Amino acid sequence: MREDQREHYKQTDDRLAHLEGSHPHRQTSSATRGCTTQRRGASNVARRRRRRDACEEGNDVESRAGQFDHDAEDVTGARGKLSATAREVRADLKHMITTKFRHVCNVSEGKMWPSPDDERKNETTGEIYLTPNFEATVNDDHNRVIFKKIAHLVWEELGVSFTTLSDSLSNRKVKWNKQSLFMFAKDTYRGFKEEWKAQNDCEKAAAKNNNQQKNRWSQRRKEKADRLTTACPKYFELHGADPINIIHADHMSDEASGPEDDGESVDEWRIKMGREKGFPADTDMDGMVFMEVIKNPWRSQELGDIYHELFQLWKASLNTKQRKRFRTMRVEGTDRVLLHIPDYTPYNFGIDTEWLEENKNHPEYQAQLKEWGAWADPPGFGSAKNEECIAEGSSRQDREEVQPEDMGNTAGDESTDNGGAECH
Repeated sequence: MREDQREHYKQTDDRLAHLEGSHPHRQTSSATRGCTTQRRGASNVARRRRRRDACEEGNDVESRAGQFDHDAEDVTGARGKLSATAREVRADLKHMITTKFRHVCNVSEGKMWPSPDDERKNETTGEIYLTPNFEATVNDDHNRVIFKKIAHLVWEELGVSFTTLSDSLSNRKVKWNKQSLFMFAKDTYRGFKEEWKAQNDCEKAAAKNNNQQKNRWSQRRKEKADRLTTACPKYFELHGADPINIIHADHMSDEASGPEDDGESVDEWRIKMGREKGFPADTDMDGMVFMEVIKNPWRSQELGDIYHELFQLWKASLNTKQRKRFRTMRVEGTDRVLLHIPDYTPYNFGIDTEWLEENKNHPEYQAQLKEWGAWADPPGFGSAKNEECIAEGSSRQDREEVQPEDMGNTAGDESTDNGGAECH
């Protein structure tokens, strides 16, 4: 019955589209607003499609009738307006849809999306892999078949009886059903379409890779800042000055897990990193993971020394089990430099005065450096160091006991000089 109904809808849509093509005079334009009035028939098609989608929710089981309260939140609504519980359910369902989408298409993350004209088959099961048509719209019949297939498979995985659902998915204050899965499949298609566009556009592909790298580096800076923050109490105990206000993620140095885009291969870069760490030239570098610490040209040596000491204090606070988690070898002291001007203006003592003098009037940096040099040093640091520096004597000996060693894939900074700046 339902198949006959779908066929009837399709035939009606096709006939209506044919009739609209035979009557172009139905499209009118408004000279005052410069827009085109939508054809009445096209509006009818859209309404029919919405009604058809509503019908396709199916029976009470597929609509999960009685499984949620009348005032339950609909997970297909705007995410920003949902409660934390509803957002959790939404995220769980969308994750399942995304995973299933890639599975039925046999396109893992980072893999190129094939053409829908290419038939691909699972050699073991003989199953034909599905391929969306990204050149068409989200409402294209070919694509809708895929969305329905994915929604159905996820629905089956969840189980018709729903006796084993998690607490969040069975929450009566959150509404979702099989149609919700279909809508999420459409959303996932839209995201994959941008991925497909990037793969087929060199400039977009390069921009995507660059953006992903920026995100990774930004996350590493945040992790480093968090780790240094945990060492602030010990630093205060040693120096009588609290560094909490001078620790900012944007002021951390970046760390690269590969070479620059200058033609150097990954293998060549690994050999160079190994040489910097003192490994013999014939050492097998496979399996070794390096992080090359990139120098911040704007940052002063004093600020770098403080960050380095905080890193050593954080590292000394770890137990043996925690230390084993950090196997990446950080490589400092190379000539790799990257200018990253932070949005958060550093205190005066944290700025390399020579660099600032050379660049403060540079047309490209002038706006960003407008307030640089105007922030007085906090107590205990820079020009205000002697105001709060009360820990000298035995604390200096304690500092000398903290020995640098290689560990951590995201913490620390490029300075390898002795501890923090001394008080004078």
